[in-house]
Amino acid sequence: MIYLFTDFSSQDFYVGQLHSAVLHRNPDARLVDLFHHADPRDIEAAARLLARLSEYTASDAIIVAVVDPGVGGSRRPLMIKADGRWLVGPDNGLFSFIVRQAESVDSREINWRPANMSVTFHGRDLFAPVGAMLERGEMPDSTPCEVVMPDWPKESGRIIYRDHYGNLMTGLTERSVDENTVLAANSQPIRHAERFGAVNAGDVFWMINSIGLVEIAANQADASACLGVSVGDEILFQA
Repeated sequence: MIYLFTDFSSQDFYVGQLHSAVLHRNPDARLVDLFHHADPRDIEAAARLLARLSEYTASDAIIVAVVDPGVGGSRRPLMIKADGRWLVGPDNGLFSFIVRQAESVDSREINWRPANMSVTFHGRDLFAPVGAMLERGEMPDSTPCEVVMPDWPKESGRIIYRDHYGNLMTGLTERSVDENTVLAANSQPIRHAERFGAVNAGDVFWMINSIGLVEIAANQADASACLGVSVGDEILFQA
């Protein structure tokens, strides 16, 4: 099964082009749109989200991930087998958190090229076809290589995603907090609750969300608006 993770959004035609490219090469491919709203200018945030979401894919998944502001430049195209899952995409740090956590890693630079390849759309012309080939059991021409590993911290209090409810996901996991931890944003304390119904309507709290990240939320309200913070802002630990 092929999972697609991109910054293409669902408003333009790019996601449809990815589907078409996969199905052109492998009509029997099974596709899952994992996420298409990664920040196109924040590879670190995308890498953190991808690492968490990948844990909810099949153990033999093929993940085609495209957050690629350097498309057409010198960054290498990669295919990486990490603990049984194939990762296909740019060598720009997008896979770094998955690689860090994996026990078994085989990273390879993709040498295969299609007859025609757009300078600006490697997702469609290179990464999607490679994903389709891998699902068919074909091995595109490739060479072993090292993976770019940016010096990003394992945990980060920075807000990496705001969903349409106004909930704010951070780069923190359960390893950094316990139920007594008090966080803060704009000098406002944020205490722990396990669920929305555990606090009064309008109250802001933090919880461990469904993908294991510390999330700032509000019961029946927009946490981002309540706190006056959004993506890129830092959530602090209150002494």
